[in-house]
Amino acid sequence: QAFVGTEVWGSAYDPVNDRVLFNAGAALYEWPVGGSVNLLGNIVDAAGATQVMVGLAFYNGQLYGTKNITNEAIWEINPTTLVATVFIDYVDADLDCGGFSADPNNGTFYCTNDDSTPHGLGLVIINPDASVTPVAAYPAGQTDIDGLAVSDDGYAYLVIDEPGNIYVYDLVGGAYVTPLTAPWTTSEVFSAGAYIPPAAAGTLTCNG
Repeated sequence: QAFVGTEVWGSAYDPVNDRVLFNAGAALYEWPVGGSVNLLGNIVDAAGATQVMVGLAFYNGQLYGTKNITNEAIWEINPTTLVATVFIDYVDADLDCGGFSADPNNGTFYCTNDDSTPHGLGLVIINPDASVTPVAAYPAGQTDIDGLAVSDDGYAYLVIDEPGNIYVYDLVGGAYVTPLTAPWTTSEVFSAGAYIPPAAAGTLTCNG
């Protein structure tokens, strides 16, 4: 309910500041976890032109985004100035990254690829050299998955934009596991996901 009144195209969790960064087109917002949504401004390139992102990821203090119009790439976004520069420039025609996420443990970039050729519809890894490693095909019947979140315990959550399932892929086991039920009651244009790790459990020491 915290996001009512805004569109969410991409989202990512910033663990340093305990906030979810999300965007609607070029507009970037923050949601301090448990707080109220704030507009931070527009994502722009070095020349000041607005840059429309469809997916966001966060790793090691840095925000990243993907576009599905020229220039399709992983862009590095300064979370303070909101200036974006191309970080990994993959072949535009090879990918359509609707969902985008970074493994919080090692920064591996994952995307939900809606382009059937050459890598196939499904979850893929975008490597630092701009090559692509297919991970898993979409579940049967799925051709367009817009949201993605990768957890710190080895799961990828593929978030659809309609009623149905949020698919869960075990990155270690190499298989889909029991899905979650999507909360949506209607079909929408976009969806996004961000994984927020549970708070660390307290430690109790007993002396007797």
